Amino acid sequence: MAKHFKIGGSTAKRTLNCPAWVNLAAKLPPVNRTSTAAERGTAMHEVLERMLLQDDFETAVSRIRYPFDDYDLAQMRSAYTAIRFVFAQYGIEEYECEPLISVADDVGGSPDVVGAGPEWALIADFKFGRGAVDPVNNAQILFYHWLAKQDPHAGDLMLDRPLVGAIIQPALSAEPQIYEFSADEVREFDSNIRKAIDLVRSGIITASSGSHCEWCPVEPYCEARRSEEHTSEL
Repeated sequence: MAKHFKIGGSTAKRTLNCPAWVNLAAKLPPVNRTSTAAERGTAMHEVLERMLLQDDFETAVSRIRYPFDDYDLAQMRSAYTAIRFVFAQYGIEEYECEPLISVADDVGGSPDVVGAGPEWALIADFKFGRGAVDPVNNAQILFYHWLAKQDPHAGDLMLDRPLVGAIIQPALSAEPQIYEFSADEVREFDSNIRKAIDLVRSGIITASSGSHCEWCPVEPYCEARRSEEHTSEL
């Protein structure tokens, strides 16, 4: 089973904007959030990982015991074509698939692809849902880059190279969505995520509401969220 960190890539935007959510969520009873969609996405990610580790498509699919339909199969083929396009466009020569990286017991994650070539460092993320994900200044990509730079293995891939991020979402487009991050954007994120983690460590419980509240486990009980909704109704 994949390890889930309190402070991770999928929640990086939320942690930046509302560090309190981590401490507030810790007070809630544990909930099993497994769903059919999550199981499907995990299985599709596993097929892509096997393909990138040199299995052919049919072998990769057969090794994952999941009832994929024709739509799933088409999406995975499209995603593989897209990541290979990114590799070629940015000269990516080395990569790792889903390395488990952590900088503390509760801070870490597994980026889908961490790679590098002579000129670029790459963080790529596969998305198999239909909710559009924007790569521009994407907090999840930046978080995984921040993690990877501190890892003894993946860190060598990130060293002294500008960052390109790729969101591969075949349900919406066969083309990868690509963004080249500026050095200032990377530095700003690195500083802000460290500050946010410090606030979590301080025990902060004063929440802030906004678009980052989506999928937050605290949302149904959050005073800041209720206050925002009440204000919008006035």
